[in-house]
Amino acid sequence: MKVLIVDDIIENRLALFHFLKKTSSCDLAENGIFALSQFKSSHEKGEPYDLILLDLMMPEMDGIECLGEIRKWESGRGLTEGAAAKVVIITALDDREQIKRAFNAGCNEYLVKPVLKANLTGLLTKLFPDLEF
Repeated sequence: MKVLIVDDIIENRLALFHFLKKTSSCDLAENGIFALSQFKSSHEKGEPYDLILLDLMMPEMDGIECLGEIRKWESGRGLTEGAAAKVVIITALDDREQIKRAFNAGCNEYLVKPVLKANLTGLLTKLFPDLEF
């Protein structure tokens, strides 16, 4: 599985990377602008991301804006829901309005920080039932 981990705080990126490194090929991005560039590049190389773990609050381009651009790009290329990347918004905000915004933007799931390995594993098993984590 190919994963893009996006968070402006390096410790958060590395923690997620360590959770996933044994089962996934992971790339890291520190903001939405860089993530969007990596996302497009991965498609151009024929190696799209299966999963994007996307922090909600980041400078320059937040997670909701980045997700909107990703979904717009996918839609413009005719990618159906099954072919589109699975996106999990990750944030410290356990707020109903933020969760609603994330799902309206097209996320598949939502995780509240701190991300616990058990919660992440359960969510990934739900999103990718044929894989072992």
